[in-house]
Amino acid sequence: MCSRHWNMVPFDLQQQVWRTYRPGQCDDKQPSAEWHVAADKAIAHVHEKELAMMRPFANKVPLWAITVHQPWAQLIAHGHKTIENREWVPPSSLMHAWIAIHAGKTYDLESWKGAAQMARDAGVVEPFIEKANVWFDKASHMSPAAGNKAVKAALTTCVPYGSIVALARITNVIDEHHLTDQTRPWFIGPFAWVLESVVRINPIACPGKQGFWRVEDASMLEKIRADWRAARDASLPPSQATQTTPPTFSPGRAMITGRCSSARIS
Repeated sequence: MCSRHWNMVPFDLQQQVWRTYRPGQCDDKQPSAEWHVAADKAIAHVHEKELAMMRPFANKVPLWAITVHQPWAQLIAHGHKTIENREWVPPSSLMHAWIAIHAGKTYDLESWKGAAQMARDAGVVEPFIEKANVWFDKASHMSPAAGNKAVKAALTTCVPYGSIVALARITNVIDEHHLTDQTRPWFIGPFAWVLESVVRINPIACPGKQGFWRVEDASMLEKIRADWRAARDASLPPSQATQTTPPTFSPGRAMITGRCSSARIS
C-alpha cells in the first residue's frame, strides 16, 4: 500500500496491521491469518473512501480545451475548417473525447490573411471573411501603418475573442499523405487533427493557455453543457432533439493520459 493510501487508514486499524505483522513475512510469503484479516480491512476501508470521493463525479468527464487564433476558431465553429494544424499529436486519452475550441484573445493579422486566402480557395462564404477581404482591399490603398490599424479595428469586432466558441471531437490524426478533398484546403501540417461532431455555442468568455488546458469552473461547465444541448436540439428534428444527451463535465483538476505521440497517424 502506498503512503497516500496508508494515511487514509484509521489509526486503530493501522495499529492492528502492525500488531499482526511478523518481520520476514514479506520474504517467506507466509503472513498470518490475523494479518490477512487486518490488511483486508485496511484495503476495504481505502477502497470505500476512494469510491466516496468519486461518487460526485460519476458519469462525468473532464473537459479539455485548445486555444486557436481567430478567425481559425470561428471557421471551425461554423463547420468549414474540419482540421486543426499542429506540430504535435494529441494525447491518446483525448482521441474521440469532447474538447472545447477556445478563440484566443490576441488579434493576429497573419492568421486573418492566411484564413481569408484559404477560405477563398475553399469557396467559403462567411460575413467575417467577406469583411476581412473588404478591409484588406481598403488597406491596400493606405499607408502600411494606417492600413493595419484600420484592418485591426474592423476585425477585432466581427468575431469573439478570448472565448470558448464550440465543442468538437478529435477523431483522427492525419499527415500530408492522407488528405481528402475536405481537409486538403485547410492543411498546413505537419499534423492535422480531424474534428467531427462540431457544435457551435454562444461565446463563453474565459482566458486560454498554451497546449491543452482544463476547463475547471463548475458554473462555466454547466453553461457550456446547456448551450451544447440548445445548439444540438436546434439542429435536429423534434423527435431526435429530445433524445440528445449532452455530456456532463466534471470540475476540478485531472491529468491527461497517454503520450503525445501515441495516437495513430492514418
